[in-house]
Amino acid sequence: RVRATGVGSAAAVGRLGAIASTYAGAAALEAGGTRLFFWSIALAMLVAAAALGLLRHHIPRSPAR
Repeated sequence: RVRATGVGSAAAVGRLGAIASTYAGAAALEAGGTRLFFWSIALAMLVAAAALGLLRHHIPRSPAR
């Protein structure tokens, strides 16, 4: 049950992110052109990489077999 809830939540957040990114991309293009658009994509990638780096420290290592 916990796994199904997590998968459902991840799918919902992913869909909301896909919708929001459309509006954010259009706003970035209107505000600063392609330069701001690609900088916003780079910033989002850096935030995602940092979040994954922090998450890795919270996953316990499995014992060696």
